[in-house]
Amino acid sequence: MGSLGFGPRIANAPGWYPKPSAEELTQDTQKMCIQLEQSSNARRRPQEEGKYQSEIINTLLRAKNEGKAESTLKGFASHLKILNRNADLRNPETVKTHIANNIKDPQTKNSYAIAYNYYCKTNGIERKKPSSNGNEKSQ
Repeated sequence: MGSLGFGPRIANAPGWYPKPSAEELTQDTQKMCIQLEQSSNARRRPQEEGKYQSEIINTLLRAKNEGKAESTLKGFASHLKILNRNADLRNPETVKTHIANNIKDPQTKNSYAIAYNYYCKTNGIERKKPSSNGNEKSQ
């Protein structure tokens, strides 16, 4: 009994059950318990790095060497990792389509565009920058 007269908290926790002794179990039940214990210890599947992981790292190193803030580096890393997972970083049109269709907030779109522009500049990818108001400027 606990100090307030209640049983131990663990016994009242959801999913808690007393484990029967080995004598009480048949072989089939023992096998089922072993399988249940093994399945409950599931591991997380390793995440794919993506095709352009080394180019992303080079971009981040260049940004750090140029004196970018730590928060900027974290933002670049996060945005480029997501873009790498969902679009082909070597094809600016797929990246542009992903940003336009999947990101709703204009400020977030802008931060993704800044990160990708820096990636393109670092890795020598030619890309036409979209205008801020959506209209092409004639020269």
